[in-house]
Amino acid sequence: MGVEKDVKEETNLDALLSYWLCVFMLPNKQVDQIRPGVFKVASMMAQGKRFSLAVPVLASIYHGLREITSSPNPSKCGTAFPIHYVYGWLSRYYDSYFLSASTKFTCGARMVRLGGEKKAKHFSSQEACDLLKNITPLTLSLLALTKPKQGIVTDHGKHSDSWNDYIISLRSSYLTLRRGNEHIVEPYSPYRFARQFRFCQDIPGKLREELSTGTLEAIYQLWESCTRLNTRAEFMISSHSSEGLATKEYAEWWEKSSSSFYKYKPACAKPDSSPVAPKGKNLIKISITKSKLASEVTQPLSKPKEKEVTKAVTKEAAVVVAADKK
Repeated sequence: MGVEKDVKEETNLDALLSYWLCVFMLPNKQVDQIRPGVFKVASMMAQGKRFSLAVPVLASIYHGLREITSSPNPSKCGTAFPIHYVYGWLSRYYDSYFLSASTKFTCGARMVRLGGEKKAKHFSSQEACDLLKNITPLTLSLLALTKPKQGIVTDHGKHSDSWNDYIISLRSSYLTLRRGNEHIVEPYSPYRFARQFRFCQDIPGKLREELSTGTLEAIYQLWESCTRLNTRAEFMISSHSSEGLATKEYAEWWEKSSSSFYKYKPACAKPDSSPVAPKGKNLIKISITKSKLASEVTQPLSKPKEKEVTKAVTKEAAVVVAADKK
């Protein structure tokens, strides 16, 4: 190729990163092509510059899943997105994949052990439904960062990279992705899957607008809003516990939100599924935060209103436990 010897290694790395970005990280429907727009980023990566890829990758996943669910013929919609991350997430939370034997890789990347053919386990409809419903509060917190004691964390922009990333992931925002001339926007509402972060806030809210695309300028503004730090916002971080925390209102919201899913899957229904209230006067102390996350990404986050809720373990508490296990 006529590449000079002193830049040959960097040039090869540029080519590898370009391929990696187009095929593994951010594929589109032309999966066999390397998009010209990635070469500059790949070259900067090869020189050691760091890029945040979590937001565009998640936007690609959300967009791909949206295309599948909205297609009249999902099996032939032809969407392309990095579904291997979805496989990794499923394997992390559910016993849904066979892991390959230990490999020579020592980086600790769990996804490496999910590669190859026929790794997915086979489930009947009943078994798949049972798998989705049997997740426990202990496994829900796999991705959570916890502290020895429950407390408040303030976004002052001076935390470690892991805590800064975590703070960004806790905020509602819009995920953005530019893929050639295609501008993609997807709503991100983390409190809708708050259990995996050990949140114990009340009923989830909604972003005010349902955006799906925008101008390049709008995409940039949404990106800045999503990744902004030093907002002085405060978050309640719980301590590690094997018990799930939920309010009665959250349990009722969960029942309402998930009813349509189980309504059309009668195989999931189990006889005599009504919870039995435990006896006694044990107390559960639940810390909740009303609005730790912003309802608008364009405005700074407001400080949360905290309150302590103490209630006896009655039938409602049993419903909470049952809902948390679904």
